Amino acid sequence: MSRKLNVLLLFLIVFTICLFSIGYSVLESNLRISGEVNYRADAEVRVTDFVAKSVPTNMTIQYSEFSKNEVKLGFTPTNVEANATYTVTIKNNSGYTFIISSIENSNNSTSYELENYQIGSPIGKKDTVTFNITFKNNASSLDAQAVLLKFTFARPSAAMLKYDNTKSKSECIDVQCALDDLYQKLR
Repeated sequence: MSRKLNVLLLFLIVFTICLFSIGYSVLESNLRISGEVNYRADAEVRVTDFVAKSVPTNMTIQYSEFSKNEVKLGFTPTNVEANATYTVTIKNNSGYTFIISSIENSNNSTSYELENYQIGSPIGKKDTVTFNITFKNNASSLDAQAVLLKFTFARPSAAMLKYDNTKSKSECIDVQCALDDLYQKLR
């Protein structure tokens, strides 16, 4: 009888330990992982690069960074007319044509000029567009400036796209007019 009692006692101890282990695992449900993960979805239009192209030696850049639809620049001009030029790369990972419909500037003391891109120009599906932005200080002071440019991406309507009418001898200059003209001819 003592042997049966020892086996039963051993089974009870092992069973209790397993029960406590499972119970503790259920109660301790917070997963703690340290580290940083950057996830970027492929099916969208986004800024993929923002690098300095031409910065005067007398201008101090505090930071330059970008996110999905923004570029940020912090600078201190040492000359009122100092300009900094950055190259921006935008990747269209979607299966549709997109345009930059607007660029919103957060700082009235600065302005920007685009080179090699015109707002409203199409960015083809799975295409990459690279252009330059020149930041200009409009203030008469040499205070530090923080600039946030927010890009608005949109799918163009037919009326927004230009139409090459040289081959069709049509009077239309946009796609919507050309489609309407073609529809009338097919009726």
